[in-house]
Amino acid sequence: MAKTLGMLFGIVFLLVGILGFVPGISPPDANGMPMLLHIFMVNTVHSVVHIASGLIFLLASMAGQGQRGSGFGFSVLCMRLSPSSAS
Repeated sequence: MAKTLGMLFGIVFLLVGILGFVPGISPPDANGMPMLLHIFMVNTVHSVVHIASGLIFLLASMAGQGQRGSGFGFSVLCMRLSPSSAS
């Protein structure tokens, strides 16, 4: 079950990341910010993070790591990209 969910999440994250780069699917709004399917604001970094997350989920699920591997990889990616709260 964890392997299947890991693959499903990986595919969804990859598709969303790739669609963020397709101009016809993510046209700019009134402020010039691209909107994926006219709903979600996206930018290049956001799309790259989705692609990286999708690859983590797919690779971990195919390697048999399932929940643990994909969860750990996703956590490391998110922590690395989050701004530091220390001033």
